[in-house]
Amino acid sequence: MHQRPSPARIRLIAIASLLAVCSSIAAQSQRDISRYNLGDGTLGLAGFDPVAYFVEGGSQATPGKAALAHEHAGVVYHFSTEQHRELFVAAPERYQPAHGGWCAYAMSQDVRFRVDPKAFLISEGRLTLFADLEYTEFDGDWVSDQHALLGRAGKHWRAHSGESSRKVSSGSYRQYEEFNLSGHSLAIEGYDPVSYFAEGGGKPRKGSARWSQRNDGVLYHCSSEKNRKLFRTNPGK
Repeated sequence: MHQRPSPARIRLIAIASLLAVCSSIAAQSQRDISRYNLGDGTLGLAGFDPVAYFVEGGSQATPGKAALAHEHAGVVYHFSTEQHRELFVAAPERYQPAHGGWCAYAMSQDVRFRVDPKAFLISEGRLTLFADLEYTEFDGDWVSDQHALLGRAGKHWRAHSGESSRKVSSGSYRQYEEFNLSGHSLAIEGYDPVSYFAEGGGKPRKGSARWSQRNDGVLYHCSSEKNRKLFRTNPGK
């Protein structure tokens, strides 16, 4: 039989919740967005949709629309769909880019470098951006030593901005070490993962970079646009 919490405990829970909210608001107000990598009018990600980078948004760098804008903590973000904007509003800490939107690898070297918004990886649950596609299209230092480099980048970002790196809970992301990858962080040696299933032909088939799809930082090649769409819809399968 469950006991009802006492009035004193209820008050303590309410106070703790209020303090957590106040702490979150204070943290946001302390952000110095002049330290961020922003465009005109404090536009983040050069207008690209922050949710689109994640699995639930399609895992693709996708331009947003000014008509679907939302401002959070002084930064304006554009979204490609109303659903994506709603996802962001519900959990902005999940979708905001790490290190103020600067190149993550450069930040690990204590350098601020602008990014190509199409060059990205989801690194331990965070959206990390890079100066160019070279960092994300081959097995460079970032892929092989991601955890240490993220720690170093977070330290330099804190010194630069006064803002601690936002954390994600362990278990909400997967480590590269769990995967058997070849060059370019490529899975199953470039074979189409959907082709193994009945809806994809039921026979292993070599994929093509033309129909590539990145999921949680791992690159897959599909053999057709149809198979890529199937993979994108349900990558866990």
